[in-house]
Amino acid sequence: MRLCGAAALDLCQLACGRVDGFYESGIHLWDVAAGEFLVRRAGGLCQNLAQLNAVKCRYLATNGVIHDELIELLSQFEIWISGQ
Repeated sequence: MRLCGAAALDLCQLACGRVDGFYESGIHLWDVAAGEFLVRRAGGLCQNLAQLNAVKCRYLATNGVIHDELIELLSQFEIWISGQ
């Protein structure tokens, strides 16, 4: 796991194939908008897994190959299930 400190940079790393997936909880939608465009253009998948409030969400982006596996892995954590 690695975080560069900016979601847009992390999503750029995903789009160019340096990492396979990205997940963050409580992220603002505007923090991922540009990066999501790049990931989708590169053939990856992006998903807002839960809307926490009007502008924050649980956000998942992958290369597409590991998307279902990562959702399954995340679903094992209680915080994911309880929605907190």
